[in-house]
This record gives sequence, C-alpha cells and structure tokens, in this order.
Amino acid sequence: MRSRLVAAAAMICTLALAAVASAHDHHGGAKVLRATFASGKAQLVDGKKHDKISIHVRGLSPDATYSWHIHKAAGGGDPCTPTAPVVVTPYGDWTYGPLVANHHGNASAKATSATFDSRADPGPFYVDVHQADGTVVACGVLTSKHSHAKEHLQPRRDTEGKGHGHGPDEGQDD
Repeated sequence: MRSRLVAAAAMICTLALAAVASAHDHHGGAKVLRATFASGKAQLVDGKKHDKISIHVRGLSPDATYSWHIHKAAGGGDPCTPTAPVVVTPYGDWTYGPLVANHHGNASAKATSATFDSRADPGPFYVDVHQADGTVVACGVLTSKHSHAKEHLQPRRDTEGKGHGHGPDEGQDD
C-alpha cells in the first residue's frame, strides 16, 4: 500500500512539473518576439504553420486611425533611430487589422501571416506605427522574449527629408 502511495505521489509531482514546464512554453515550440515601446508593446508568435502579431499602443490621437507594419531592417544598427535607412515596403504577407485609437488614445490590433519564418530569415525585424503622412509615432525592434527595445518618438525621415512613405502623401514634403 505504501509503495502505491509513493508511486501516486511521484506521478502527481511529475504531472505538476510537466504542467509548469508547459506553462512556460505555452506557444508550443513557437518562437516569440517582442517589442516594447514607451507607449505600448507588440508580441509576435512565429508558429510552425501560422504566425500572429498583436500590438497595443497608448497616447495616440483620440479616434485617429494609424497604419502599422512589420519591416526588415536595412543595414546594421537600430532601425528605429531617426537616422536609420527608411524601409518603405512592409515585410512578408501579413494581413493587418486596423489600428484605431479610442477616445482615450488607446489602440490594439492584430495581424496574421502563413509564411513568416524568423528561423529562416533572422531579420532583424521591427514594428512601426505611423500617421497617414508616414510620420512614425512608435517604433520597436522585435527581439527574443527576454530582451526589449525602446520606442523612438522622433519622426523618421528619408535622406531627402520626406516622411516615412506609407501614406497617401508619399514622397511629398510636409
């Protein structure tokens, strides 16, 4: 009888440890990348078959709509600094949900992809949020889940002094 109790206790401990271990890897082997902004955060889950990213931003203009994208950095260094090369084209085949600020200036959105693979192409990747004229209002580098990048609030400009280039005023001076 005592040996059955010991065996049962050992089994319970094993199951409890397995539950704790799986709670730490709740994405089932997926690679998790995060960007932390002073005004929000983004989390990308790079799964084997499906990829998703969610973004949460505070401090936006109330009721305004913003564009947001994932980009692959051009060149070395921090792609979110105002002097970094501007990457106009979003990376990959992401389908982005709208990023619309509520009356408090807070916004959340999600995007999905079926082909993003940060193992095959390590990037570096970053997420930016910008106004219709292309002015970047938030930018963060996507890194492994234990390191974080900071937001850069200064508008990024290309070498000709123009905006980021995603909006309808692409290529026009402010």
